[in-house]
Amino acid sequence: MQGIALVYRWFKPHKEVDINPASNINLVQIDEPDELRKLIKNGNPFEHLIIDASDSYKSRRIEIASKAYLK
Repeated sequence: MQGIALVYRWFKPHKEVDINPASNINLVQIDEPDELRKLIKNGNPFEHLIIDASDSYKSRRIEIASKAYLK
């Protein structure tokens, strides 16, 4: 099977996709499913924070999201 896959990809390689790194991260504190669904389908990175969370939690989540999305 691996040989067949290699021959197939030799003649029909994967498409090259340009990945643009994000320039900023949207921070949201919402609990409406419809609004979250729109953000997910949008494709832009966002960080969902717990409503009324502590400042240390928020700063840590921002730090993690920055490392993940802003490369």
